Amino acid sequence: MKKNTLTKSIKYIVISAFVLAFVSLASAESFSGKSRVSSIYRPNTPENAGSTYERENYVNLYLGDTISGDRNQGDILISNTSYQSYGTVDLDEVFQLGQLTYTNGLETIDGTTPETLTSVVVAQINGTYRQFQFNIGVDNGEGGGQDEIAIIPESTINDNYLYNANGTSYTLELLGFGTSADNIVDSILSGNIGETTNFNAYGRLVDYNQYLAELEAQQTASVAVPTPAALPIGIIALIAFSCRRKHSTRSA
Repeated sequence: MKKNTLTKSIKYIVISAFVLAFVSLASAESFSGKSRVSSIYRPNTPENAGSTYERENYVNLYLGDTISGDRNQGDILISNTSYQSYGTVDLDEVFQLGQLTYTNGLETIDGTTPETLTSVVVAQINGTYRQFQFNIGVDNGEGGGQDEIAIIPESTINDNYLYNANGTSYTLELLGFGTSADNIVDSILSGNIGETTNFNAYGRLVDYNQYLAELEAQQTASVAVPTPAALPIGIIALIAFSCRRKHSTRSA
């Protein structure tokens, strides 16, 4: 009788575990839709003080002043506003956000271009349109060198832009730039003076609450772990205290 009861219990546990695994797999979030970099503009930040730019039709962004006054001879950043389908992706899976084109101007005057730009990404997620914004850095190559466009680590996730579904909050994380999802970098260099460079922006959808929990855990760990420099000081103090005790004992 006990054997039969035990056998039934084991079967029940196995079946329950199987059902739970199946339900978890079936409920795993997946997203389908399309995305584009809709526009780029200059935020009012201290590092942008004194810089100039001109935006045309939310697509062409003319950066800085030029020697001749012809904006077409300066640095130009263009966002391809055509939607790119990312098909179906899972949570944390990388996909293309949009396409960008950068021209390293022939006549750009050093020190007149913005150092920070805000990129606006519009994504259709399971039939719902959402906007996300990220700050990116621009380093104008002085003296006619190559320019650099880079992500800003503290701006890869913007808390002000979320997508909510089935009681869960998601957000878009900017991962970097490149020409394929297999080769994403934090920053990308332009061509030489007068050259145009095409590249993509890549990101992924993440669980916002999970992101906050991981961020808090990292901050807690960084505070709890003593700095390497503090360890030798503690050891030296311990040795000194031990020597003093020995000396006091001998003196007595």
